[in-house]
Amino acid sequence: MSLVAIFDPALPESDEWMALVRKLAAMHAAAYSTALPPGLSDAGETALVLRSAASIGLVPVVEAIMHHPKISSDTLALSNCLAWAAEKGHIDIVRLLLADDRVDPSAKANYAITRASHYGHVDTVRLLLTDNRVDPSAKDNCAIRLASFTATPTLSASSSLTIVLIPPPKKQTSLVSFFARAPPCSTPSTAKRKRRTESFPTAAPPPVPDETASSPPPEKRARPLDAPVVEISSSPVAVATPAPGPPPAPADAIDLDATIDLDAVVPTSALPPHDGKEPAIEGDEPQPKLAPQWDLSQPCEAVLMPHSVSNTRASASGPAATQWSVMCRALAPANLPVTPHGFVALLSELRGVDDIDASAWLWFWDESASKDEAHRFFVDTLPRMAALALSLPALFPDPVPLLRRGEPGAVTLTQAQLACAMAVAAFGCWPYRNARRGSSARDLAAFPSFTFMHLYAAVRKPSVAGKFRCLIHYFEEACAAYSPDAPGANVTFARLVAHRETDWDDDETLLEAVTIDADALIEDVASADAGWDFVEVDFANRFVGGGVLGNGCIQEEVRFLIAPELIVSRLLAEALDDDEALLIVGAQRYSAHAGYGASFTFAGGYNDPAPLAANGHRTTAVFSDAAIARELRKASAGFAPHPALDASRPRAVVTGNWGCGAFGGDPELKFVLQWLAASTSGRSMVYCTFGDPAFAAAAAAMVDTVRAAATTVAGLYSLIREFAEVVSPPLSPAGTSKPRKKVPSLFKFLHFALRPPSP
Repeated sequence: MSLVAIFDPALPESDEWMALVRKLAAMHAAAYSTALPPGLSDAGETALVLRSAASIGLVPVVEAIMHHPKISSDTLALSNCLAWAAEKGHIDIVRLLLADDRVDPSAKANYAITRASHYGHVDTVRLLLTDNRVDPSAKDNCAIRLASFTATPTLSASSSLTIVLIPPPKKQTSLVSFFARAPPCSTPSTAKRKRRTESFPTAAPPPVPDETASSPPPEKRARPLDAPVVEISSSPVAVATPAPGPPPAPADAIDLDATIDLDAVVPTSALPPHDGKEPAIEGDEPQPKLAPQWDLSQPCEAVLMPHSVSNTRASASGPAATQWSVMCRALAPANLPVTPHGFVALLSELRGVDDIDASAWLWFWDESASKDEAHRFFVDTLPRMAALALSLPALFPDPVPLLRRGEPGAVTLTQAQLACAMAVAAFGCWPYRNARRGSSARDLAAFPSFTFMHLYAAVRKPSVAGKFRCLIHYFEEACAAYSPDAPGANVTFARLVAHRETDWDDDETLLEAVTIDADALIEDVASADAGWDFVEVDFANRFVGGGVLGNGCIQEEVRFLIAPELIVSRLLAEALDDDEALLIVGAQRYSAHAGYGASFTFAGGYNDPAPLAANGHRTTAVFSDAAIARELRKASAGFAPHPALDASRPRAVVTGNWGCGAFGGDPELKFVLQWLAASTSGRSMVYCTFGDPAFAAAAAAMVDTVRAAATTVAGLYSLIREFAEVVSPPLSPAGTSKPRKKVPSLFKFLHFALRPPSP
């Protein structure tokens, strides 16, 4: 039986088949980091394995395959994978996929949440609802009706009913009712469905209320959240005693397709004005609600500060208080925790949220960290982080401008200010910056999140432990170095916009020199004894930093982890467009590392030898470009000379195979495009091939051929266009194209074009 056949979910789900699948998948999981098993010849077969691994719950296999070139650009396959994982309730896989920008949880009309609801996976539904792209009201509340039907086939007067109000994303006033009913019972009758479905825990129903007795009106509780999160009870919960009236209709009289009259449940007039957070819901005790009072109807010009008087925290049973007063009380030395669980409780107090997901954080301290690491963090580092966070008003007396789309600009901060900003992010206290993607405030929706909350809830794996160690080490070093009288070096964040279009067809500039290194890492070249005269380039996610504060751990995330001051760019810079780049000058490297992706580990501290320049900056710099495609327009924006770096002459650029790993880009094309951009900017190029000597040799031979022919930028660009025409798939009669299974070598084409063989 072939591997593909074994993984085919259409086969009967016998115990023997499932055991065989698990055994075979586990056997191949170790090899998935570089290649798929034999027998997978195209993307369709690879997608089949991915779907099956998601169905079975094999996290390492899913993580490896989703970054393989055959599947990395197939957004439909990845979104289908999410639906299968949601149907089976594999929450770790759902969390992993939601953190990936290529996955669309709303695909096929929110199929993932529909299936998770149908099969009763409460935690999975809760997790899906934290993503603002999921709309639980899609398809006439299909997810709601399925959840209601699956939870129980009957509804009697003795059954308890929990109603939770969920604000659908991007809707100001409409609410949806999500039903979780008890007592538990089996879901639909087929044996196959029973195996797939989780039952709710058994619990005795509450007593039937006395309809003749009067009952006080329920209290209202405001629940603070930055993104819509549904709290679904899997056991009976006491609800307000209904007013006297006719008994509820029997189950067979319930019309699941009927429109829910929300005003009959909670009148709209009883709800507070909608501000992007979850509205008030019925509960036992009044709780505070984050309700910042900024006017966000106009674009923000500066970062919204936690200590602003507009950052208020309203209470249902008392006067409003500022969020800053909450931070000052919670972060006072006497109130700081000394255990991981205490830290989670601290986050709950700061965020005003009861159900903080910090599973990865707790796992790190329970399973990975040593007692010595825990003692150093909770006894020494955490109090210093709290003190640094509370220094915010002193360190930021003036507004900090935002770097908006299409507007060139620069912000310079000291290392003390950067450490303070990072500490506030570690406590999740930057207003409107805690949503997983973008912000709950419409004006800030195109900014990346700037919070550690998603890292605390990441998938539990060794690379996440490496992330925690890098960040903790940064705080150890930054807090120890902080002094009000010594703010540290300056770091500048500059948004570059390429207003000038390069005429590649007519550019007669000769191509610049290229040095190719198969062994060195980009960050090591920039820190070498003779390497301070370099500019480092990172072709990255449009949201700078990518998944650095989540599950991501590839080239861009690794660079930000070893120099965490770069992460503050997420606070400042709106998503980058195709003609924009972000220049960061002076960020210090704090950590050494080993491995990449799933094998990433913290390898100790790093003493950055880069000296300080006269302007207070370190002499290293990092570009963070926004598009994975690495088109020439973006590359030229990133490589363009800048006064902060190139006062006398353009400095050499250090770059590499950006986007050719997990995202499946063609390394030969990426190399040539970057060479063109560097040459038209007057920069020589140092290219690191990440331990690929064969590619280094091929690239060096191609460079020799091109330069020996005195080829200009226009000449090489013309050859690339000619190559693109050769390899582009022909159109079918229907007007569609089928991608080639194997693309010819661009390097070989250039050799042939510039040095034709003798007849």
